[in-house]
Amino acid sequence: MCCVRHLSRRHESTYNAYQQEKNQKHKLQASQPPISDFVNSTAAEVSATHSLGSSHQRAITDAIINDLVIGCGFPLSMMQNDHFRHFMSVVDPKYRVPCRQTLSYSLIPKKVDEKRDNLKEHLASCTSVALTADIWTDRRCHSFIAVTGHTFQRGAAESHLLACKPIPGSHTGQNISKEMEAIVDEYDVRQKVKFVVTDNASNYVKSDVSLFPHNR
Repeated sequence: MCCVRHLSRRHESTYNAYQQEKNQKHKLQASQPPISDFVNSTAAEVSATHSLGSSHQRAITDAIINDLVIGCGFPLSMMQNDHFRHFMSVVDPKYRVPCRQTLSYSLIPKKVDEKRDNLKEHLASCTSVALTADIWTDRRCHSFIAVTGHTFQRGAAESHLLACKPIPGSHTGQNISKEMEAIVDEYDVRQKVKFVVTDNASNYVKSDVSLFPHNR
């Protein structure tokens, strides 16, 4: 206290500078928000997003899967793309973009199961089914078999992809027959199959004869 009194009496200019600096510090401290404001604002931002179970959150995610991934063929890697995430923040700032792993291991497999169950129920009402099948090999020499079922419902022709799956081993008639058997039994249509359309390769001919002898 004595030092401050001495400073104010003997060194007025220095004392005034000291007081000015002191007042500025008080103003700065008064204008600085408390830590509680930061915590509350962060909590508000989190609560401002849709919950994962909300109908709006699910609707946008379903649209991304059905329209962009399946309909447009966009890669799943777009979920990690900064431009896509920015686009979604403009569309709906509250939307929480799922990660690629969530789509790959959870959401899309659920969609596949739902589609398969609906297709099984649909084929159960059909009296006859025709199949087309083919084997395709990609650039890495990985082979896949695709089987499509064709039916008539109320006079209208319908086609449904029953399976597109890897086919391991050699493309022998026995292996093809095994894969075809698993597919038709999964949908419980073995007794409903009237025709099987394939190319004229000998392995396909052998598989058709062994699996569907009534077609010959």
